[in-house]
Amino acid sequence: MNHDLDDVVPTDLRALFSAPDFARPPGLTPAETHERTYRLLRRVAAAEPPAALLADPARLADLMGWAATRDPALGHAVLLHYCLCLNGIATFSPDPDAALAATEGTVGVLFMTEAGRSNSHGAIRTEAHYDPGTRTFTLRTPDAAAAKFPAAAALPHVPKTALVYARLVTAGADHVFTFRVPFGGPHGVPGGMRIAPVPESTAFPSDYAAVAFDGTRLPFEAWLSDGATLDADGRLTDPLGDPDARLRRSMAPGAATWLAIVAANAAFARAAAAV
Repeated sequence: MNHDLDDVVPTDLRALFSAPDFARPPGLTPAETHERTYRLLRRVAAAEPPAALLADPARLADLMGWAATRDPALGHAVLLHYCLCLNGIATFSPDPDAALAATEGTVGVLFMTEAGRSNSHGAIRTEAHYDPGTRTFTLRTPDAAAAKFPAAAALPHVPKTALVYARLVTAGADHVFTFRVPFGGPHGVPGGMRIAPVPESTAFPSDYAAVAFDGTRLPFEAWLSDGATLDADGRLTDPLGDPDARLRRSMAPGAATWLAIVAANAAFARAAAAV
């Protein structure tokens, strides 16, 4: 390594990712690989609290570069955990500190893409129906083409928090919002949430699955309202106005995601040049 670069490489990240257990041992089964990825992600998460990391784009880029080159599967898990799930929760929650605290000890994952067509994020079909009488939401997947895929959801004993994209349907309104859904581990699998594991991937291995909802009930606090409100009759008031503006806003975590992906690709290029 060129030691002239030492001053610009965070030494604590170097120490973290230089630990022997960050080197992938040979001969792991797919299940052992996924277990190891989540075990290492929990170590990273313990060292890098999300609120401080998300407020520091340079630090986030450094972390992503180290994770991706040390282990691409871990880099992918870091991307989902911080840039997509926790970033979305912090961005859209009316109380970001409390919402992030509720995710502590869980792995953050994203349920956005739907299986049936490309660019599905621009036309989300998963529905969240609001019941003003009980102040709850019910998630529904209208058909197989609207199943969330790929979703890192196939290990039921791993505690996770999913950032779920769905159309909030209430009193004539139809806007795409996000919902915080804990599952796995002590949370179990919520009623009506169907998880179907899919074949293993070798590029960025994870416990991929297709996820569908059939009447999965969520408490009011699961809705990441981002300044919108629902009145006693279920009427939505969205400060952004129209559904297109809300959809664009709901995609806001993409900015941090692209930063992280660029940082990872630059780190891959540096590593390849060094090799």
